[in-house]
Amino acid sequence: MPATIAVVGTGYVGLTTGAYLAHLGHRVICADVVADKVERLSRGELPIVESGLDELVTEGLATQRLSFVLGAAGAVADAEFVFLCVPTPQGEDGSADLSYVRQAARDIAGHLTPECIVINKSTVPVGSTRVVEEAIGRDDVFVVSNPEFLREGSAVHDCLHPDRIVIGSDDQAVAMRVAGLFEALRAPLVITDPASAETIKYASNAFLATKVSFVNALANVCEAVGADVNEVVLGMGHDRRIGFEFLKPGPGWGGSCFHPRETVLAAQDGSIRLLRFDELFAEVERIGADGWSVLSWMPDEITPEFLPVTAFTARPWDGEVVEVRTKMGRRIITTPDHPFIVGDGRSADPTGVRTAADLTTTDWLPIAQNFPVMVDDRTDAIELLAGIPTTDTSTIVRLGEHQRNQVELLSGRLRSERRRDILRCNAMRLHELRALGVSTAGGTYGTTTNGTFVPDRLMFDESFWRMVGLFLAEGHVGYDGKRSRVCWSFHRTDEHDLVEEVMSYWRTLGVKVSVRTLTTTRQVSVSSRILGRWFHDALGANCYQKRIPDLAWDAPEGHKWELLRGLWDGDGSW
Repeated sequence: MPATIAVVGTGYVGLTTGAYLAHLGHRVICADVVADKVERLSRGELPIVESGLDELVTEGLATQRLSFVLGAAGAVADAEFVFLCVPTPQGEDGSADLSYVRQAARDIAGHLTPECIVINKSTVPVGSTRVVEEAIGRDDVFVVSNPEFLREGSAVHDCLHPDRIVIGSDDQAVAMRVAGLFEALRAPLVITDPASAETIKYASNAFLATKVSFVNALANVCEAVGADVNEVVLGMGHDRRIGFEFLKPGPGWGGSCFHPRETVLAAQDGSIRLLRFDELFAEVERIGADGWSVLSWMPDEITPEFLPVTAFTARPWDGEVVEVRTKMGRRIITTPDHPFIVGDGRSADPTGVRTAADLTTTDWLPIAQNFPVMVDDRTDAIELLAGIPTTDTSTIVRLGEHQRNQVELLSGRLRSERRRDILRCNAMRLHELRALGVSTAGGTYGTTTNGTFVPDRLMFDESFWRMVGLFLAEGHVGYDGKRSRVCWSFHRTDEHDLVEEVMSYWRTLGVKVSVRTLTTTRQVSVSSRILGRWFHDALGANCYQKRIPDLAWDAPEGHKWELLRGLWDGDGSW
């Protein structure tokens, strides 16, 4: 006989359960706490993509056997059966968080009719049936366990063609009342006690995960010994005790996913890059995960840190995705079931976990406000010559006093004619200086094509970081044949102070700097291949390549502020 059923929660399990029970002929009222979601579902707009689910919901709404309401109290008032289908997210210690289950049970307790049966469909630890009983606190209401065994992508098929139906109850008559709801399915029925029913769910999941993990481990063995894993699996699967199900090598088992265009801060060999997930996956697939780490949060830690990548999987997806937008303009695209830590905006502590599909405008998301430290030893200068190969013959050094003294002491290792030229001009090639073993400190350096000479290093002080900020806002690296120019472009008449600041910085270092007045800008430039190489590699040549340099992560706080001040002042819109 058709029954009146309430389903509390319209997530993946709740929505599918409500839709297929209505399809079986029952009157089903689904409740949720998100008003916008209830309105969309009432119009037949689904937050998830699942084969056949659209049709079931449309059918249920058309026949008026399926409806959606805001709040559980109104849904359960006349219900004979109440299905609890609320989230049980994983806590920081790996345990299931039962707070949603307890709260849902308390919310409906005073509205249940006598003899009502509450059916716990959520994935819960063994013993949770007793937790629900205690939360409801009524002797005239029964609580039953009825675990779900749904596969994403095949949930509707799994509901309508189940391998078995498991019901856990200490009361046989109550269990049979629940079994009557599924009579039309003609599936094998397993009636047992609540603890056994809950254990069946976990044991089934664990065994299937074991098969997937086993065959992937087997694939590694086959690769090591030169065997074909597909042939091995074929030979195993014909054994009826083993079978072919879940015996195929692949990316393993998992759940929610990020869109491949989403980005992550990844570090390798001390270099930090902002990579799309598909770019990082390609790198990991090409060279392996060793050496890669990504910016992550550890439980109970205030600041994020770079943690090693141990595994990386990707899967094809043609279902719905959810774009989450924040008031600060951040956007992130995930599958609807991706979990987000949320807060209430008043306290720094998180208040819970919601899936992307269940987020509302009342939720607040955490952001990283502190930079992680990548290295213990903080450098205090950029060595501009570090990237110049030992075979380079185009770099010239004007000798400092200490360098000249060293060269004179070692001049016997040079041809007499070359020795005279060096001491007369007080200049030599960089590769010659290196060959003599003389330090590069104290000299100034240029090239045969760029006449500007620069020091061998730039000190990390506040002036340097402000200059970096101004470059990120208004700079570029230009190329004219073999010549390279580092340029800052400012307003033609209104940013004279910034023009003077950039000029003063380089002149203080003894570097030749020029200013040109163009049609719309005043441009400050330093013509130097050595500087151009560093600015190009560390900061980017133009607006399409600009990036915060890796060195900024470990800079003192005052230096970071100067970088930001330069960036904002140079932007010209503040």
